[in-house]
Amino acid sequence: MTIFPEAYNIPKNPDKFGPVRYLWGKNDGRFPYDNAIFIDDEIKVIIDPGSNPKTLKKINSSNKIDYVFNSHYHYDHIRFNYIFPDSKIMMHERDAVLFGSLDKIAQAIGLGYLYDQEAVEQWKSQLKGGPAYFRGMYDVAYGNEWVKSTERVDGIIKDGAVFGFGECTMEVIHTPGHSLGMCCFVFPQQSAAYVTDYDLTPFGPWYGSLHCDLDALIHSAGKLKNLQDIDWFITSHEMGVFNRSDFLAGLDKFMAIIDERDEKIIEVLKTGPIPLTDLVKRSIVYHARHVEDKFTYLWEWLHLERHLERLIKAGRIEEDGGEYRVL
Repeated sequence: MTIFPEAYNIPKNPDKFGPVRYLWGKNDGRFPYDNAIFIDDEIKVIIDPGSNPKTLKKINSSNKIDYVFNSHYHYDHIRFNYIFPDSKIMMHERDAVLFGSLDKIAQAIGLGYLYDQEAVEQWKSQLKGGPAYFRGMYDVAYGNEWVKSTERVDGIIKDGAVFGFGECTMEVIHTPGHSLGMCCFVFPQQSAAYVTDYDLTPFGPWYGSLHCDLDALIHSAGKLKNLQDIDWFITSHEMGVFNRSDFLAGLDKFMAIIDERDEKIIEVLKTGPIPLTDLVKRSIVYHARHVEDKFTYLWEWLHLERHLERLIKAGRIEEDGGEYRVL
C-alpha cells in the first residue's frame, strides 16, 4: 500500500500518477474530512474538496482551477466547494438536484425523516449561525459550509462521460448505492481510479441515509472489481492508495462487513422480537458512545433499516406490529 503525504505536489513517487495529485486530508482523511485529488494539467481540476482548507486555498491561489468535481453530495466531499467561487462545479444529476436547498438535503440525509420539521428548521438555523440544537462528535452539524458549498451546481456529469484535461483523461463511472448519484473516476493514462468511499476502512461500507441502497452498493462494488487495466485505486478516506491486488482483496473484506452486520442483527433477534428503537440501542454499526450524537443516532437507525429491509426480502425475518423477529 502506498500513502502520499499532504503536500499536493510532493507525493512519495511524483511520477507515478503524472498530473493526478493526491491531497491528503486533515486527520488522515477521516470523516468529516476526505482525501481529494488535484489534476495539475492544462485544464486544472479539484475532485472532492473536503481535504484540508489550507492546502486547497494554496492551490487555488496559485492556479486557475477550471472545474471542481464532486463524486457525490455528502458533506465531507463538498465541504470546501466554496473555496473555488470561480470554478465550475460538476456533479451527477441524481445528487445535483439536492443543491440549492437545505430542505432537500435534510430530507436526503434522513434528518426530516427521523426528526420533526422543527428539528430541521433548528438545524438550518444553526448552519446559518443560530443556536446550536445539534451537538455531538462531528462538525457536520456546525458552521455554514453546508450552505456555502451547496449553493450551486454548474454542470452535470453522466455515466460513461469522458473529460480531457490535457495529458490526463478522466472517465466517469456511475456507482450508486452510497448515494443516488455517486460516481468514481478512472484515469486510463495513469492506470488509476479514484474510488471515493469504497475506502476499505475497518468501519466498512456506509449507507446511513434515505438515498442509500444496499443492492446498488454491492452492484457498484462489482463494477470496480471489473475495471480493466487499472493498477492503482485511490480512496477518499484514511487508507490512501492501493495497488490492484491489495484493493481487490480488501474490497471483498470491506463488502463482507454488510453480511457481518446482518448476522449481528439476526443474533439479537434470536433472543425475541424487538422494535427498531430498541435495536438501535444495541449499537450494531456505531459504538455506543457515538450513538448519543443526534446525527450518529440517525445514521445507526438508517443503517439498520437498510438491513431489516434486506433481511425481510431474503425471508430471514419478518415485521409484525412494529417488532422484528427471526423466521
